[in-house]
Amino acid sequence: MESTGAVIVSAGLYQSEAMAAPATESKPSPSAGNPPSPLVSASDPLPSRGTVVLDVEQGGIVVPSFAGKSVRSAIEMAEDSGLDLAAVGSGLARDQTPAAGSHVAAGSQVTVKFAR
Repeated sequence: MESTGAVIVSAGLYQSEAMAAPATESKPSPSAGNPPSPLVSASDPLPSRGTVVLDVEQGGIVVPSFAGKSVRSAIEMAEDSGLDLAAVGSGLARDQTPAAGSHVAAGSQVTVKFAR
């Protein structure tokens, strides 16, 4: 089984224009093509009011399609992907939750229903 590592995603603290308190320093608002600049850095004190917007990238593990796989093959695929497989029934995979292509955290459980 291949080991999966943690993903560290950079995040910044931004103040929403709608909830912004009167500022002593004017910051330009972001345009459609430009990302906003951080309101505060890690060394700055946090503002006492406002809206926190956490901008993160989609991460995690992409759930593979188990359709048509045997129980043994599905278990091996899940292990290789860093997922926990809950097999229901026997035969070939017919249905799964969460759906193939979904993004889930490492170690998440995927339920696969098998039928002959």
